[in-house]
Amino acid sequence: MLRDDYSYALEVQRTDQTALGQYRLTVDWGPAMEWLKLRALGSAPGACSLRNARVEPRWHPQLGEPYVGGVRIAADDGPERELFGDLTTDYFQPNMRAVGRALVEQQQLKVGETFTSKVVAFPGRRETPAGLGLRLAVDELETPVPLESGRLAEHLERSRPLGDEPEGDLPVFVPQHVLREAAALTRKAEANETGGILIGQLHRDPAAAGLFLVVNALIPARHALSETAQLTFTAETWAAAAAALELRRSREQMVGWFHSHPARYWCGAKCPAEARRQCPLNTSFFSQEDCALQRTVFPRAFCVALLVTNAYAGLRYALFGWRGGLVKPRGFQVLNPTGVLEGEVAVRAIVGGQHEKNCG
Repeated sequence: MLRDDYSYALEVQRTDQTALGQYRLTVDWGPAMEWLKLRALGSAPGACSLRNARVEPRWHPQLGEPYVGGVRIAADDGPERELFGDLTTDYFQPNMRAVGRALVEQQQLKVGETFTSKVVAFPGRRETPAGLGLRLAVDELETPVPLESGRLAEHLERSRPLGDEPEGDLPVFVPQHVLREAAALTRKAEANETGGILIGQLHRDPAAAGLFLVVNALIPARHALSETAQLTFTAETWAAAAAALELRRSREQMVGWFHSHPARYWCGAKCPAEARRQCPLNTSFFSQEDCALQRTVFPRAFCVALLVTNAYAGLRYALFGWRGGLVKPRGFQVLNPTGVLEGEVAVRAIVGGQHEKNCG
């Protein structure tokens, strides 16, 4: 359990400083805890038995209390060792977007109107409803994360980077054959979205005491409901993926997913060629639905998402992953490269952060 002795709210103003009020926030600290667990795994393999997990605001350096400048999340990782991490107010962005949507629905803001906001925190633990008089004691059990032993330097020698990997990001290796399989599925699907499950292994380098992720294969999403602007993974999709994973018997796990955006089919037939090339739909972006799936199915901090955009100018590849509790675009390493990928020039520009979007 995570101890949170504060209640959080969003103080909202129009750009002309007109106050729109304070709106209480229900903050999901799950992604932040997963981020902390991954940091602990880097130094100690096996289950992450973090104890006395707690979160507390860091006050704004200029405005002071109750204005939040960041958040510290901490836990005990041993008898005399505290593990902690500091989050910026970016962590509240999903809450900010939800408040913005609510204000539009209440007609306090117009669609597209901008607003400014500040996060505030007040002492007072959130109360859990007692329900129907039933009290349950719940013990949270940690599931051990399978870790393989591997040498980061050896993998780097057999790969080349695509995009910049910010310092502190978990190194991720994606074989070129996986990228090409994803590209083939994307082209075959034409105007509909397609997808699949990425399977692989989390490695720990015993010499460097660091972690890195290796994607081994792509399992196509069978029985998925595919439309031009939506892909739905069904129960049969997950069952088929789990069965394929079991057949491999390679100590692998589901480490992420892949899906495509058929952007070239989203543009109208009468749209001029130059307008199509500059259309924002041709860029790589993660939608709120994509973020929801990532949070629900792949919440662990090492999980990633591969996106192939079938743009007007050709295929674009991008990888998204967790950073500080938010899903963000990131660079990666192409493992065992055998030539230039279609769209590789585009991917170098995209994963550098030009189209960065955060979500949780």
